[in-house]
Amino acid sequence: MKRNQKFDMEVGVIFLKDVKGRVTAYCPALELTTYGKSLSHAQKMFDEALELFVDDVSGRDAWDEVFEELGWSKQNNKWLPPQLISTQLQTISVRRN
Repeated sequence: MKRNQKFDMEVGVIFLKDVKGRVTAYCPALELTTYGKSLSHAQKMFDEALELFVDDVSGRDAWDEVFEELGWSKQNNKWLPPQLISTQLQTISVRRN
């Protein structure tokens, strides 16, 4: 991707609230995770993490490499994120000794 080139992308962000009220923000398409004390704080922290991610990748001029590693596909000279096909609850068994 050329320097100083603007592009827009739309990615999903999952917000999870734990029992203490903290909120985790997770973007599978970018493998980017952060958290906050509330939903609005987690959204703000995600925006900051995303800005750092963009600055880092742009500074290294490594968009093609990073997107390929993250499983994105390039169509008509545009990068497309992997598609979320399902979210579901999964039962797990954990054995403690």
